[in-house]
Order: sequence, then structure tokens, then C-alpha cells
Amino acid sequence: MRDEEFTVTGYLSEDYNYLLIDNPSIIKRACKFLKGEKLEITFKKFYKKRTAAQNRWLWGICIEDIRRWLYETTGERHSKQAIYTFLMTKVLGYDIQSEIIDGKEILFLEGKRFSEMTTLEFSDAVEKIYNYYAERGLQIRMPRPNTNNLITDYE
Repeated sequence: MRDEEFTVTGYLSEDYNYLLIDNPSIIKRACKFLKGEKLEITFKKFYKKRTAAQNRWLWGICIEDIRRWLYETTGERHSKQAIYTFLMTKVLGYDIQSEIIDGKEILFLEGKRFSEMTTLEFSDAVEKIYNYYAERGLQIRMPRPNTNNLITDYE
């Protein structure tokens, strides 16, 4: 652990006198290597990133439900990437930008991709997607409460 870095999460007390570490045992293990060493300490607000379960829902349930529904209602087949881009641009309102690189026009999405969203941002996006399709007659499957969000855990 001598040349490694590690991250801990915790809270600053209301009187600013104490740091309350969520998992203090890691500090105890690290202290024998850090004792007497100068440390670089960075403080920033903690944002929980999107989970693997949310990723499984997006690609394995949501996008697949939409693809199947579009085929059943229009007879058209669409790629997962096309559905993803549609969700980002038409449902969530992200813009498609363009730049010229080496004489070629490159198109890209402006804004956070799902993988860059915090859990709160992801939850807001899920609500928008769910409502958008519910208004059109598709009920996207959502995980049952208190499950591990495996494919079998969806209603």
C-alpha cells in the first residue's frame, strides 16, 4: 500500500472539527504505511455513480423492451445504439453537436452519457423514459422492490 492511493467516504461534523469515516478499518490498516508520511488530502462532495444493476436495466431491459415494442407496433427493427441515441436526444433532450476533424464532420452527443450520471440523475432519466413510453402504450419493466436487479427480478 506504500505507493498506492485509496479513497474513503465519510462526513464532516457540523462543527467542522471531525471527519467521520464510513469504513475506518481501512484507515487503521493504512496507517502503519502512512505514519510520518506527508499526505495529500482532497475534499469533494460524494456522488454515487450509476450501478451495474442500473446498467443491466438500461441495456438488458429498457432498450430491449423498446426495440421489441417498436418492432411489434411498426414492424421496424432498430439497433441498440439507435435506441440509446433516441433516448438521449428525443426523450432526455440532449443535443447532437458536430465538429470538423481532419476535413470530416463528426457528430456526437452533448451532455452526460448514462454511464456518467449519478444515481439521482439516472433515476430522473429513468422516470422520463418510463413516462415517455407509458404515454405511448409501452410499460417498460421495472425491477421488483428489494431484489438484486437480475433479469428474473423484473415485473
